[in-house]
Order: sequence, then structure tokens, then C-alpha cells
Amino acid sequence: MLFAGSYSGWYCTSDEAFLPESQVQSVKEADGSDVKVSTESGHRVEWMQEDNYLFRLGAFQDDLKHWIRQEPIAPANFNQLVEHWLEERELADVSVSRSSNRLQWGIAVPDDPSQRIYVWMDALINYLTVCGYPDESFRKFWPADVQIVGKDILK
Repeated sequence: MLFAGSYSGWYCTSDEAFLPESQVQSVKEADGSDVKVSTESGHRVEWMQEDNYLFRLGAFQDDLKHWIRQEPIAPANFNQLVEHWLEERELADVSVSRSSNRLQWGIAVPDDPSQRIYVWMDALINYLTVCGYPDESFRKFWPADVQIVGKDILK
């Protein structure tokens, strides 16, 4: 489900995040020039393309639609929001690595020192390791019955 690919989009250096078109707006600078900024933070964004590793999230869309109907997310309004997202658009592939030149922290990608695994993916790997992975004893604890996820990650 992980593959080498190219990821492009609006990137906000201050927020350390790629943003979808729906979260970017044009604003006028004092000199009259137009710049693109994040609608949430107001920080400038730039169009960026980079090679990295991606997770094929769209392969799980039908499974996620089925699961979300069981209303596993609290509060309920977030569950409804995710259900709406899953119905209105196809899930895009998710970048899970960044160039080691741009990101020094994170977990080095095995057999590819040019890349680092970051954000939620490195946390997931850490959780599995704490549970005993790769030893089979990790299955006693995984999958977890409850996951606490911030709203930014939910997006």
C-alpha cells in the first residue's frame, strides 16, 4: 500500500502541511500583488512538487464508508463530516515521507536514505513497536480498541 511517487500541491512551510485547493485563497499584499495563503492560518503557501512515498488511501474507501456507518467517531458531528467527505469525493493518496534534505527528524525509510517517514505514520510505527511488533505478541494489544485523533489528522 506504500509506493514511490510524486506529490504536488500547495505547501505551507509555516504549517508544515500540503493543503488542498479548498484551503487556499488569494489575498492582496500592501503593494497590490496577489499571494496565496492558507485559509486556516493565513500563512503563505507555494506550489511544490516532490518525490516521496505515498499511502494508497483510496484503496480503503469502501471499507471506510462501511466502518463509518457504525458511528465510531465522537463527537457525532465529526462522524457525519467524515461520512460526507467519503461520499462526495475519492480519497487521494497520502504522502507519508519527505526528502531528508527538508526534514531531518522522523524515521529513515528502509533502503532509501533520501526519505524520512513523518507525522502520523511515524507515530503509528512507534505505537506498534511499543506493543512488541514485529513479535507476534503485539497482537495482544493491536488493533487498539480506541484511537484518539486530532481533527487536523481526521481531515
